[in-house]
Amino acid sequence: LGLRWYAIPSVSSMMLEAGGIQYTCCQIAGFFQDTEISVMNLLAESRYNMVEPIGRALNLDVSMNTTYWKCTVATELTKAVYRSFKLARVTISDHLTLADKFVSFMREEIRTRGGCPTDWIWVTPPMSSGLVPIFHHETLRYSLSPSYEYQSGPDMYFRKTPKKVRFHALVRTVSYFLNMFRNQHQKRKRITMVYATEGNTAFHYAKFAESLFVNAFIVSVLPVTAITDQKDLQECIAYSDVVFIIASTFGEGGPPSMAEEFHKNLLNKAYRFDGMKYAVLGLCSSLYKETLARFGKLIDSEIAIEGGTRVAEISLGDELFNQKQEFEDWIKSMYDMCCNEYLPSGGRPDDTNFDRLYRWRNSDERSLNECLQEAVGPSRELMEFTLREKISLSAAGGTDKYYLLVLSYNPEPSKDAPLFQPGQHIAIFPKNTTSVQDNVVQGLSDLPFKVIPLSLEEKIAVHEPWRQWNPGYAGSILINCFAMCLILTEYLTVKVR
Repeated sequence: LGLRWYAIPSVSSMMLEAGGIQYTCCQIAGFFQDTEISVMNLLAESRYNMVEPIGRALNLDVSMNTTYWKCTVATELTKAVYRSFKLARVTISDHLTLADKFVSFMREEIRTRGGCPTDWIWVTPPMSSGLVPIFHHETLRYSLSPSYEYQSGPDMYFRKTPKKVRFHALVRTVSYFLNMFRNQHQKRKRITMVYATEGNTAFHYAKFAESLFVNAFIVSVLPVTAITDQKDLQECIAYSDVVFIIASTFGEGGPPSMAEEFHKNLLNKAYRFDGMKYAVLGLCSSLYKETLARFGKLIDSEIAIEGGTRVAEISLGDELFNQKQEFEDWIKSMYDMCCNEYLPSGGRPDDTNFDRLYRWRNSDERSLNECLQEAVGPSRELMEFTLREKISLSAAGGTDKYYLLVLSYNPEPSKDAPLFQPGQHIAIFPKNTTSVQDNVVQGLSDLPFKVIPLSLEEKIAVHEPWRQWNPGYAGSILINCFAMCLILTEYLTVKVR
């Protein structure tokens, strides 16, 4: 990791008081204690906070405190510090030996002088504290002369008297910088995200794209219902430098219900898209091969015919084959393209980072049904069924697999009030088999305990705080309050090849 530290602790900010005279520029030097470098500086959260990076470099399980990985990090780093100083032939003391020496010194002081002023916090090592004698001693802190004391910095005595600033001058300065920021912000290129969705998937994708593009552009998110006629369309084109369209295909190749009017106007050639730069992501399901992303493809072709300019070919996100990853790859490529095209320096801003860190944390347990209900939302009902029979409807030797599932529900619905209507879509959360689960476990090296409820946390940068992982996509269940056995059985979709 390339960690380095000073060889000699040289302090020049303290004051030596001797015989009533204060020597304010008296330097003091000595040698380091190993834990002073490792625990108090490199590992302390208020200092360099290197606990987790070192733990990951050592391939430790950092998912929970009960693996005692932090203790291992502190021990290994302290040993490394001590060994490196010895190899460089620089004086250093280990914390256990130094604690024993101080106890001997304190006993001799008490015997000869009747006391020994001590700051318990400074003489007790930050690691293995309970293993040293001083940990169990009560100490008293008082001052004797001569002594080294803390003092205020020289700026307290030698700084110039601050010049008073008049209020109207302060307002004028703030207004100047606000106007400068506003002018620079208005020079940014404008990106518009238009979405057409049935189950909010496209909406959540558009909001994710907004959070990405807002780093360098002015971003707007519009539902397709906001474009009702040619006037609305022209306003959108005039406002936007690039328009990204995320459109779902619903049912047998039709548009979502919110886009029916827009679909009708497209077919009737009611729109002109002159001067519009655009790219389309079509959300679809390969279960409907004949009508795969029909609505998204229609939007892409009609805009091109009616005068629009593609900035990229249409991309498809198949919900059966990692649609989320397809979307993220597409939106990242669009972001890079816009940065290269419109930013003065070209290329992605330095503070944009797509890589995230993840970790497991212990959590309070919740039932599986509560977590699944949170995924589908309050407007949809979650039901428990039992699979009674599975009948294959596919021809022998065929590549496509179709099955008739016979499900039972308690209580049984009456014929007058059926649970579902013909043609109605349902979402099924199936379980993975035990054999599939065992195959996954065998390929994992740092699997947490399978029966402890866990939550998944993420952070975008090393120095940012951890937060609960939330993909922000419709139909995605938060990995929260699940035991690992439930995650592998109920949550993850595992495809066997």
